[in-house]
Amino acid sequence: MSILRNTYFAFVYPHILYGIEIYAKQYTFKKKLITVNDKLLCILQNKSYELSVKDLYNNFDTLAIPELHIHQLLILVHKCLHHKHLLPSAFANFHYIIRECEKICIVILFLQITAKEL
Repeated sequence: MSILRNTYFAFVYPHILYGIEIYAKQYTFKKKLITVNDKLLCILQNKSYELSVKDLYNNFDTLAIPELHIHQLLILVHKCLHHKHLLPSAFANFHYIIRECEKICIVILFLQITAKEL
């Protein structure tokens, strides 16, 4: 099982992470990505498709795509606010990036609070 987990994190996970802040906003693409990733986790864990998706992610100790998207956005916000030198060079010339990051942070926190209330 650990070999399959390591294979997932070596070959699949980096491709999911790359640019997730941008492409996970598109509903149709995100839905397809979630479906393919869930099926891949079922195959790697040799589990039935009826198994709870949470169990699949818990077995590999990872986050589902929507939570991973929020996590990566929060990392970006943290870099904007506290570690500007770690930002990609594409952000170097934008003076309003901190305001945008603060807006993202507020929206994410609002979504998390409302999701907990549901």
